[in-house]
Amino acid sequence: MQKHTSIWSVTRVFELNKIDQNDLMDRTIRPVTTSFSRRHFLPALFLSLTAASGIHAQGSAESRRAISFAKSYLVSRIERGMPTQQFSVWYRSLVGRSTPVSWDVNDCGEQTGTLEDAGRDIPMCVEAEAILSTQLSISISLQVGMFKHRIARRPPVVRFISISDPLGGGTSLNTLLQFQRTMLQRAKDLALFDPNDIVFYVSDADKKLFDHDLDMWVATKAESRTGRTYPVKPYGGISVSQKKLKFRNTVFNGKIWTFETETVENVSYQFEGKFDRYELDAHGAVIGDNVLSGTLSTFVGGHLKDRVSLRFRSALQGE
Repeated sequence: MQKHTSIWSVTRVFELNKIDQNDLMDRTIRPVTTSFSRRHFLPALFLSLTAASGIHAQGSAESRRAISFAKSYLVSRIERGMPTQQFSVWYRSLVGRSTPVSWDVNDCGEQTGTLEDAGRDIPMCVEAEAILSTQLSISISLQVGMFKHRIARRPPVVRFISISDPLGGGTSLNTLLQFQRTMLQRAKDLALFDPNDIVFYVSDADKKLFDHDLDMWVATKAESRTGRTYPVKPYGGISVSQKKLKFRNTVFNGKIWTFETETVENVSYQFEGKFDRYELDAHGAVIGDNVLSGTLSTFVGGHLKDRVSLRFRSALQGE
């Protein structure tokens, strides 16, 4: 027995549950895979290719109409509580106006490549994919009709929303509101570095510039007994060759970070740094070896002994 996915979509296979081809308002979706024997493969593939060529025979004009329909539809009519904006305008406002976006018409991942496809109507989806970086892509698929019955003159149905990386990892979302909140939070995290639960280590390339093991951390939030987080005055410390020193003074605003440590065994440190450009992965975690750069000064007996420029990578505490 073999499993075969749609020739239209090799990454996602979905089936609408209890949906009539004229009733696109039923939004219940469940995964589906189909098994079939080898002797059924060639005729099934022929039928699928025939269906595919028929879809293309309907012409790129129909695809253009479907894409135009999805782009211009008001988001507020697709999902309650959303802005009164055209879908394409709303989507670009979240992924970035300069971000490349491709628009495609496909079968919503429903063709199975089996005899089951013969004669049945195939859902028509418009998929908008934004490539934010080599490490991140974002896709939203809207069902706008059925290939035999063409575009339905009613609100499109959200079939899937994904934030993914090239290795297949990522996050799936269920609603446009979830997507909007996720993207707004990502924009905030990119604008201002969140250091909580993060440790900074000297980058591998700069380890030779500083003879001691060094890590630094700073916190700007605290958690109440009920689990609620709230902002606090920044505090933290550094560890140099297992010797820990707390900050006496520190300034952190998400873009710059300066601190002065307490004196331990006649030694203290000062740091002035800024956060470099970095990216976030599909889960919102920081990507990049060099997210922070600055100058670390070492004082002995209150006198400057050494000053070195370093770059730092970040990692979650405990990793």
